[in-house]
Amino acid sequence: MPTLETFDGSNLPAWTVLHLRHRADQSPLIDRFDRAHHFLSNFYRVKITSGKTGLAFHSVENAFQWSKAYYAGDQEMQERLSVVSLSSAEAKQLGGAVRALPEIWGTHKVKVMFRLLTLKFAHPGLAGLLRKTRGFRLVEGNYWHDNFWGICACKRCPGYGHNILGKQLEKIRESL
Repeated sequence: MPTLETFDGSNLPAWTVLHLRHRADQSPLIDRFDRAHHFLSNFYRVKITSGKTGLAFHSVENAFQWSKAYYAGDQEMQERLSVVSLSSAEAKQLGGAVRALPEIWGTHKVKVMFRLLTLKFAHPGLAGLLRKTRGFRLVEGNYWHDNFWGICACKRCPGYGHNILGKQLEKIRESL
């Protein structure tokens, strides 16, 4: 299968990149939030403090998963997710077990993520790094079938998605 090289030098199947480049402007891509672009990842370690509760989290992922438990009213999971030593991967796994998540979460999760990303990129160093991505389309490329927050490039997925995380990062970048 033919491949095309992406911004970071990795290769994706040509059909995936063609789907990723559906915009008329054909902007170059940053399609992996790892290595030099790890700072774009929700797993990147940065202090996020809740204005409502004063709780501090060490990544957007941890804060997001705690917010999910908060909206569900799952006290036990809120306590488990507020543990400081919890890794981002552990928080994501625990967040998947939140019980009784209300339907309104579907509408609130995008707003919650945007608020958390705004807090993250209020840090001057991270704001500067995000500004340096100007001219690049930000795509949360993945292989774990997340076509809501990003675009999955596995053989089973169609190679396109909503890329909400990438679009939110671009919006924050524009405001800097």
